[in-house]
Amino acid sequence: MHKPLLLFLLCFASFHSLSQTFIPLDEETLEFVDDVNYQLYLKKEKVFSGTCNNNNVTIMPEVAFDSVSFSKVSYKTLGLWRGEIEDKVLLTKSYLTLDEVVITSEKKKQFVIGEKNRFIRRQSRSIVKDLDYGIVLANNYGKDLEIQKLVFYVEKVKYKTAYKIRFHQFREDLLGIGRSIADAGPLRYATETLYLNPKQKNAIEVPLERDALVLDGKPVFIVFELLGYYDENDNPVQPANTELTKIKFEISDTANYYCRTVDYETRIPSKGLFNINAMINYDFAHMFFTTPAKNDIVTPAVLLYGSE
Repeated sequence: MHKPLLLFLLCFASFHSLSQTFIPLDEETLEFVDDVNYQLYLKKEKVFSGTCNNNNVTIMPEVAFDSVSFSKVSYKTLGLWRGEIEDKVLLTKSYLTLDEVVITSEKKKQFVIGEKNRFIRRQSRSIVKDLDYGIVLANNYGKDLEIQKLVFYVEKVKYKTAYKIRFHQFREDLLGIGRSIADAGPLRYATETLYLNPKQKNAIEVPLERDALVLDGKPVFIVFELLGYYDENDNPVQPANTELTKIKFEISDTANYYCRTVDYETRIPSKGLFNINAMINYDFAHMFFTTPAKNDIVTPAVLLYGSE
């Protein structure tokens, strides 16, 4: 190989290794944030200024930098060292508050159980009457937490939807390497009948009764139960499949999504719920000798908020 060509390839590889990618997301809704400005700095001197690629991954220019700042109207400016940049950058909205009143000087620290990852566009699942799927969340903080609210995310609601959220003990059986099956154990707590109204979308907050659910180190199995759909006159209706109320799914770094499967030949549903992500990871590793695409490992977007 000619020396000039070799030097060019080495320089290209070196510069390419410096590039980083990210997506700006709203910390609360986990949706893309459009028109975010970012500036790159090296030793406190600005070396680049640009705008994030809307609804897509932004590739930083191949320049030397040690820190970056993100800014957008109505959001708090975020500054990060280069080593802190991840593939998703969470931006926090800034709110103007007047006459703020402090009720007490003692504020309990809030803990969050669950993942805050990017939603998979066009991937969601309708709330159903039967126990067809659920998510397992565990308190890994090493202290008992009283759960005060649950947050989940929905596509835009078309019809008024009545539902309940049930919290069960988690019960799982190992069927073999890469295979496990679970079912809902004894009920620990269930909400009263809740409603989603037409045009609601994204984050839905569900406050829980005081002392209703205290989590220790044991995981809890969370199930959404559909009770019915209603029109504008509160008459029961059965929407088309495209108009059902659906829970959003997000990219997952865990294996906590359990789902009933269907036999390919008989079309008979399984009796228990399989750990879908564990099964996908195992099959890819032992059949294709690789890992699945990041978008293949997903889970319902559900968060628990609690305090000591």
